[in-house]
Amino acid sequence: MRKTSEWVSLGHPDKVADYISCYLLDRYLDRDPYTRFAVEVQIKDNFVTLGGEVTSKANYSPEDIAAFVRTAVNQIGYTSEYQKRWGKENTICGDDLIITQHIGQQSPDIAQGVDNSGWGDLM
Repeated sequence: MRKTSEWVSLGHPDKVADYISCYLLDRYLDRDPYTRFAVEVQIKDNFVTLGGEVTSKANYSPEDIAAFVRTAVNQIGYTSEYQKRWGKENTICGDDLIITQHIGQQSPDIAQGVDNSGWGDLM
């Protein structure tokens, strides 16, 4: 049996996607510590796609979420200054991202299984 693993360096799209996801989660938890968050982030060139489910008392608009994504990418250091140094064709910039969102609320069936009462199998 062979075992393999993947290691990616800083700046890899997987690391950027993880940072965006964590940044979004933190914004929700800032307003609602009981937030349920399951959002995947995909990045290709200057396109960012968000998909998943969020249940929270924090009601962020799509514009808010897009602003959070841009802020997260800029915080990493992918800014217009970075693009000037390394070339626009080789980099991304938070301000230039095209963001697509497919985020809905968690299914009530799933919520039933994770709420305090659970499935009724625990005392």
